[in-house]
Amino acid sequence: MSPESRKTSSEAKLRALGIPVNQHLPRIETQEATTIRSNDEVLRRLVALWAVVGKAFLGAESRFAAYIAEQGLQDWLSERERDFLFSKEATEKDSIHFSWQLEAF
Repeated sequence: MSPESRKTSSEAKLRALGIPVNQHLPRIETQEATTIRSNDEVLRRLVALWAVVGKAFLGAESRFAAYIAEQGLQDWLSERERDFLFSKEATEKDSIHFSWQLEAF
């Protein structure tokens, strides 16, 4: 499917659900350039993002790292996410970076 037809199809689905569509958004990638994640992969990314965004906003005293460790979910995080989440003293730069992951979340 071409980027134009995917955009048209997606917008039609949104309109059918009564969701407003911004006409000025760009086309999306081609089918070949797109990887659709499984439900499990999406869940893993959401949990990882939830944890790092939470720590970025609430700080080192938050319970996100403990929850991830208690549930054995460390493998769901990237190396950089693990380093940040389990660090005692995150840098301001890392906190800012991971606070922006709210956009991906």
